[in-house]
Amino acid sequence: MRIIWLVALGVITLPRQVAAAGFNCASVSAPKDKFICQNPELSALDDQLSHVYKQKIENLSPYGADLLRKSERNWLRYIDIICPITLISTNDSHVSSVMCLKSLYQERLQDLATVARKMGPFLFNQVDSFAAEPYSNSDNVSEFSTQHLSYPQIDFPKSANTVTWNKVSDKGQVSTDTECDSQQGNEDIRYDVSYVNNHVISVAWTDYTYCDGTPHGFFSSGSDNRVWDQGSRELTPTDVFTTGWPAKLQQLFWDALLKKGWKPRDDEEKRAILATVIEPKKWSFTNEGLSVSFGAYDAGCYGCDPGVTTVRWINLRPLLTTSSLLP
Repeated sequence: MRIIWLVALGVITLPRQVAAAGFNCASVSAPKDKFICQNPELSALDDQLSHVYKQKIENLSPYGADLLRKSERNWLRYIDIICPITLISTNDSHVSSVMCLKSLYQERLQDLATVARKMGPFLFNQVDSFAAEPYSNSDNVSEFSTQHLSYPQIDFPKSANTVTWNKVSDKGQVSTDTECDSQQGNEDIRYDVSYVNNHVISVAWTDYTYCDGTPHGFFSSGSDNRVWDQGSRELTPTDVFTTGWPAKLQQLFWDALLKKGWKPRDDEEKRAILATVIEPKKWSFTNEGLSVSFGAYDAGCYGCDPGVTTVRWINLRPLLTTSSLLP
């Protein structure tokens, strides 16, 4: 449970007999540890997180393991802010704390799923950074402004090119500043590797922001495709496609959209979609093909987007140059 992976992080140390016996609920004193011990569902999630964390850190190099430890320490401080546990609680606060911890544990397990992932010639780590700050909303209810940033790094880079890619892809740490005018809201930014070969690393990113008092959140997406073995320069259409590709690619995506049952409401919406699919900053390459993830207003209005749409490699093949760096 929690004490086991705190020991692994080097945050605390325990007597040998306690560590060897696993999680000893009789020995804990912190309110959060006691709270977790008393809830079978949280206790099981804590055990699961401990197991996954240990497995991931054992598969990383010392360089990658250090990055993961820093991410985990940051997450622990984050949940202490977001899900405060006191010795005195009401039934309502008990239920709220259980739901809060359960949600954050499940989200952290999803984050760890992208750690120590082998793709192409590399093992990728995923660096997570968290920040939170309390505030009172317009109804005088306590809320939190939160930020979560997640981005990949090549574990133990061994060449100048891989070191350069890591530097270009390093997004640093987050603060509680969001894209909200009031700075009060929540933002979740994720960069995920979608495709790797001996020349190209394709990274898809999403940014979901909700500002306090607004009717809905805002979702945007895009990509960062780089030729990693050439100093991590940006991938260009000429690295992939023959001349005349824009119109042909638009038709392939239009066919894919119609096949999935999406139809525009008017010609303006169609034009917006067709303009989006030929924008290289929207391309995410995968083993299946070329994907475009449409943001909240990419089709001209909120909620009109058709979602992630993919054109398969077998259909893209006639558009590829003879020296294409993909697939």
